[in-house]
Amino acid sequence: MKIANYLPGFNDLLSFWNQFNNDPKLKYITYKKEIDFKIEDIFKCFDGPQKTYWSSKNKSKKLISFGELKYFLNNHELKESHDFVDKNNQLIIIGSLPFDSEFNDGHLCRFKIPWLTYECLNNKTNIYLNISLKDIRTYDDLLNYYQRITENIIYREDKPFVLKKRVINEYPSFENWKKSIDKALSLIKNNKFKKIVLSRRINIEFENPIMPEEYFLKCAEIYSDKNSYQFFQKDNDHYFISYTPEKLFSMEKSDLNIDIIAGTIARGNTNEEDENQINKLKNSEKDLLEHRIVKKDIINQIESFSSQINVIKNEEILKLPNVFHLHGIIKVKIENHVPISMLIDSLHPTPAVGGYPRNEYEPYLKELEQKPRGPYAAPFGIISKNHTELSVGIRSLLINENKLTLFSGCGIVEGSNPKEEWDETDHKIKNLIITTNDIREKDKNAERTL
Repeated sequence: MKIANYLPGFNDLLSFWNQFNNDPKLKYITYKKEIDFKIEDIFKCFDGPQKTYWSSKNKSKKLISFGELKYFLNNHELKESHDFVDKNNQLIIIGSLPFDSEFNDGHLCRFKIPWLTYECLNNKTNIYLNISLKDIRTYDDLLNYYQRITENIIYREDKPFVLKKRVINEYPSFENWKKSIDKALSLIKNNKFKKIVLSRRINIEFENPIMPEEYFLKCAEIYSDKNSYQFFQKDNDHYFISYTPEKLFSMEKSDLNIDIIAGTIARGNTNEEDENQINKLKNSEKDLLEHRIVKKDIINQIESFSSQINVIKNEEILKLPNVFHLHGIIKVKIENHVPISMLIDSLHPTPAVGGYPRNEYEPYLKELEQKPRGPYAAPFGIISKNHTELSVGIRSLLINENKLTLFSGCGIVEGSNPKEEWDETDHKIKNLIITTNDIREKDKNAERTL
């Protein structure tokens, strides 16, 4: 099986290129064609040095891209994409940004203009093949580019999912986690800030290499409901995967939609226990405070763009495989054109993954966490002229050869308890730990299981 069978014919591409190759206003053009193939088959069967998959919450829209014509490492660089998108209705930019502005490892933390993108929208699949007019000036340039695509996107065999014994360590340890939370609570008591989100990570090392596509698909079975985005991004041997419930925002023409997700409780083992947990969450002063802080901050940040702000869902229950969240949705009618990079600057990070007030918690986050987050809790998704949808990369993991790093976090406000927050992060992340030989070392400082 060859990727050429899933591409437009070269002569069709040549005819399309000939229409635009002398237009000085255009930098990228996109050839679009409907195809009969399923996007899931393309994901499983083909591989390349850069490979990205994204699906919407309700799974009605799915994309997979290969290759990279141009990349944007941070939100400042992403501003350059506005011109490309405005002049090309078919161009779809896909990828992620780092949480930390000083994070300079380009692996996985970048948006890109890919070679080609497959988009499935309501069971209809289109292919978009992007061409840089700066680089493609002659017939031979186009032919070489087409051959580069066919040579670098290769067939991959479906492999059995096998993982052998593992060694686990956690950062920070429970003892250091407790110290960080105690310090955060002291800062809150002294009015340095009102909320801060602290994260932790679980590092797992297996005896054999992890098969990223197979790992992603195993987790996707668990997060197959309509409450989680699915994201897979590969850059050579580095992989970032996320199954997040949290939308940063989506933009359709002038309509902006924003999620509020804050406040968490573990699910029960029975329907009756679930109902009890829901009632606890709805009446938890600590969780309601955390949720309302996020809502207040988002509204404050978006007021400069619109006077038409409506909370269309407020403190409702979002059901996920392991936890319940307090969930709200804000709908905004944007009154003037606002660049996507400006919206990202205004909204990210929300207090759901950062803290509140913004300028007051930030100096303490590096001190309390010590390690940069990279792609964790950072924006990822798709950007185009007609539709932009960005999520926040919680419920996420990194894969590099036989090493797996899983991330989880929780909001610290007045009334937070270190052991309860530790358990909450376990509940949030446990469905991302999948093995065929499930052995876990117990933490010496706190008896608990995932």
